[in-house]
Amino acid sequence: MKTQVTLTIDADVKDEFQKIAKKLGSNMSTIANMYFTQVVNTGRVEYSLNDEPVELVEVSYDSLSEENKKKVRDIDSRDISSFINI
Repeated sequence: MKTQVTLTIDADVKDEFQKIAKKLGSNMSTIANMYFTQVVNTGRVEYSLNDEPVELVEVSYDSLSEENKKKVRDIDSRDISSFINI
């Protein structure tokens, strides 16, 4: 079963992504679906920034230092409307 997802991205990123997808003989939806499937299958989000690999991984709360646990509790206690989406 398919579902529709709405994403907000910069217009220039969308345009460039569409151009790349077209060159590859595909489209944004197919490539995005492939990427989402890879993340689900591997449990990993991988990308690079300035040609340096960046990896996001899940870390259990129990494995955090006391200082980092305090930071998590501080974030959890804040009003989410004060957050900025970047």
